[in-house]
Amino acid sequence: MKKLVIGFVLGALLTSGIAYAADSQYLLSLFQAKLVFNGTEKQGSDKPYQYYNGQTYVPTSLIYNGTTYVPLRFFSETSGLPVKYEGKDKTIFIGKVPEDGKVETLMSDILQPYYKSEGGLYTYTTNKSMKIAGKEYTKGYKVYRYTYNSSDVLLSYSLEGKYTTISGIIGLDDENNKNDTTVMFYADEKLLDTIVLKAGSLQQNFKLDVTGVVKFDIKIPSGSGTVDFADVMIK
Repeated sequence: MKKLVIGFVLGALLTSGIAYAADSQYLLSLFQAKLVFNGTEKQGSDKPYQYYNGQTYVPTSLIYNGTTYVPLRFFSETSGLPVKYEGKDKTIFIGKVPEDGKVETLMSDILQPYYKSEGGLYTYTTNKSMKIAGKEYTKGYKVYRYTYNSSDVLLSYSLEGKYTTISGIIGLDDENNKNDTTVMFYADEKLLDTIVLKAGSLQQNFKLDVTGVVKFDIKIPSGSGTVDFADVMIK
């Protein structure tokens, strides 16, 4: 039913300019605004506020529920970036297409640990505000711990052998960065890398090869401090 309503609205849009759905849930309206890219106005065709997509004329911009939309190909052509659609994976590429076909994604948006061992006082948050050496981040994992009795914090993720690379930024959060900390990464129980975070140190970049890995672990030994894993990308 929703598809029928949207189809009706789109049809009415081309003739009347503004259309309301019967239940007032959907609203589309033409937005006759100039589109200026890097200081230069761009026209979609020989007709004002219209873009020719190779087959027909469509609006260069419209508003749907308070958000402005422009044709993707018009935007990409104007920005000088190629656009490509892969029907098999239902993926739209804007600009560079990865040679290996693998796409980077923010890990914190799609993966959470299926297992968390907690020693002492411990908190784990995702995509919350964090700050390393004065720079703020909003995407990633934040781990605060105050552990005792030699208890380690362990975070386990299921990768299902689908990924090749995990990369990002690691550092001590400014709110709790007075103690040295060691972070260890494991792939299927084998140590991949160890990163030492010194008190007062700057953020570091890390990159891990996880090709074919099923179980990915992050281990932080007992101690005190807050570790941030910011802008972590998985491919």
